[in-house]
Amino acid sequence: NPSQGKKQKIRRRYRGAQSHVSVYFLVWTIFATFTLLIVLMFGFTQRFIMTQSYKNEASKEVSVKGEQIADDIEKGIPPIFNGNVSAFLRILSQQHGGQVYLFSQEGNLLFPTEPSLEDFEDGEVYEEVKREAVLLVKKMQQAKGESVLYEGDGAYVYGKEVHLYSESTMYLYVGQSLSLIETVSAEMTVRTILIAIFTF
Repeated sequence: NPSQGKKQKIRRRYRGAQSHVSVYFLVWTIFATFTLLIVLMFGFTQRFIMTQSYKNEASKEVSVKGEQIADDIEKGIPPIFNGNVSAFLRILSQQHGGQVYLFSQEGNLLFPTEPSLEDFEDGEVYEEVKREAVLLVKKMQQAKGESVLYEGDGAYVYGKEVHLYSESTMYLYVGQSLSLIETVSAEMTVRTILIAIFTF
């Protein structure tokens, strides 16, 4: 029957077209998936390498700063400060860049002693300082008199025992903020994801 033969030819062509479409779609899916994986792997690898490099430099920098600040404190407060330890620490913080605190061996904040410290953002800064003190005391006790260097909550920290005017032992805290690399890292993650989406 000619009409049946014609229908069979049409069906065969339709099936052939479907198979071609399926093959093309499969090839495209594989290519797109591999491209997506490459973009993601490259983006996150670069993010990891950059973050680690920045942290390594931050740890070296805060270690040097910490040693210098510890030496300055051990020498005593210059006469120009009239015994004002808090003012002296603020100047050291500005000169070297970073956060500088002196804690007791029990973790109490000794200097600086600005009353406004507790007022920032409903005590948020003060609570953060207390958390840092707890971790510093723990690290110092484990170090048994040696200086310490560790990654704290959003900062690289240098800690060391110091004596001011031969008084009781204090714990020096010098912090180098990691907020910059955290912001850049977050932006890189977002950009990597967006590139991956557009690529796919």
